[in-house]
Amino acid sequence: MNQKTLFLSSLLLYTSSLWGNDNMVSSASSISSDSAEEISPAPDARNSSSPATSLAQFAPKALGEFQPTVKFSGYVTGRYAYSDQKGLAAHSSFETRYLRLIVNGQAWQNLAYFVQFEMAGAPGIDRGPRIHDAYLQWEKFKFVRLKFGQFNRAFGFDSPIAPIKLEMGSFSQVATKLQGLTDRLGERPTGCRDLGVQLNGDLLPMADGHTLLHYHVGVFNGQGGNHKDYNNHKDLVGGLWISPVKNLRIAAFGWDGRSTDEKNTAVSVNRKRYGLGLSYEADWMFRGEYVHSVGATYAATEAAMKAATPAAARAILDASNRSDGWYAMAGGNIKAVPGLKVYGRWDCYRDNARTWNSLKTDWGLSASYWFNTHFMMQFNYTHTYDRSAATSGADRRYNVFDVQATARF
Repeated sequence: MNQKTLFLSSLLLYTSSLWGNDNMVSSASSISSDSAEEISPAPDARNSSSPATSLAQFAPKALGEFQPTVKFSGYVTGRYAYSDQKGLAAHSSFETRYLRLIVNGQAWQNLAYFVQFEMAGAPGIDRGPRIHDAYLQWEKFKFVRLKFGQFNRAFGFDSPIAPIKLEMGSFSQVATKLQGLTDRLGERPTGCRDLGVQLNGDLLPMADGHTLLHYHVGVFNGQGGNHKDYNNHKDLVGGLWISPVKNLRIAAFGWDGRSTDEKNTAVSVNRKRYGLGLSYEADWMFRGEYVHSVGATYAATEAAMKAATPAAARAILDASNRSDGWYAMAGGNIKAVPGLKVYGRWDCYRDNARTWNSLKTDWGLSASYWFNTHFMMQFNYTHTYDRSAATSGADRRYNVFDVQATARF
């Protein structure tokens, strides 16, 4: 049996199982049946065509020619970190931060697939070996593409960046708290991933090759990757940016969602957010974003439900209902030392946007050096000033230094 055909058949069956879509399962099953005929031919010789021929006959014209490709890749990142923050169980630690395995390619000429596994961490729910991405994308036209499966929600600039390409060695607080990495609501940490469907495209090509306008809009479960929906509200997430000149993006993002606490399904909270961003990427880069969020956390909502009076409940929700964050970073290549890049970032987050006493600010510096296309070392320093820590007795100011080594294959 053709190994590529067997692999793609299994991939389509798995993607269908993520959705529970009978139509998709039926289509994938027909691919398996075609492959089975190669093993046990039917008496009618006309049914003994090769799997590739059978697939090409059944595939809609919109998919193009059946030209399966498979590419295997991945990377591993190790880290040593030291913090002088008081009260920690351990001030330093080694860890395997990422171990990503990637399989991607084309199922048909106009249908791409992408599967990514995260293998780092102790086994458990949303940690340890797990599926990170698993999606198909129809991409016959640049101005309209259809993606479906499990993938990044693409709310903002920071969170969709692959860790291996992350300039500072860590995501901003905006990405962590407000773009879904480990969401402030209390949602399980699923790396900004969710199950859904998205339309995206690039419009108005310019003379220098870049496009003036990009858009994407998707409908998602709202519970994060590898989790089914727990309410009847589907999250709507979208983004739009213009590029008046090459490498420059001026963007706006929106998120209208609802999330349910899987440990207590009586707790269901709004997630209504907007974001603004500016990005320039060349030898030197600048990126900045602002995100505002409306919606109380799981913990605050549960506490409000148990409050003695409506006034007390309202006070609890008011303290948790609005949050915001912003960052600005710049850096780039040092031409005198090929392979060396340096960056700096100012990174702020307020868990309660009604008061500046909740402000947490990180000032970060980073230097990375690529020895070749496969191996990189990165040195990161962050000074934190956390105003909210004054009420908990923890350090308001502390420092973190870490060294990361990444190898890709």
